[in-house]
Amino acid sequence: MARRLGAQYSENNMGFGEGRVIHTIRLLESCPVQSLVVLEEPETSLHEFAQHEFAKYLMDVSSRRGHQIVLSTHSSSIIRAL
Repeated sequence: MARRLGAQYSENNMGFGEGRVIHTIRLLESCPVQSLVVLEEPETSLHEFAQHEFAKYLMDVSSRRGHQIVLSTHSSSIIRAL
């Protein structure tokens, strides 16, 4: 279930990429501090702008929680954001 601006909706109403991002964010925020996380092509089914913003989030969460994130990608948007 996602919530924003007082509204909520489930994965049934989301695109595939959006559902994956929300699931990944929940895992990154709840796994132990200083975890090693491996992501394979996190850009799948995301718009180019969303890819860029998600990469910025990955840098933020790794800094805040001390995670080490290893990822494979074909996305130039993610590479530019990193």
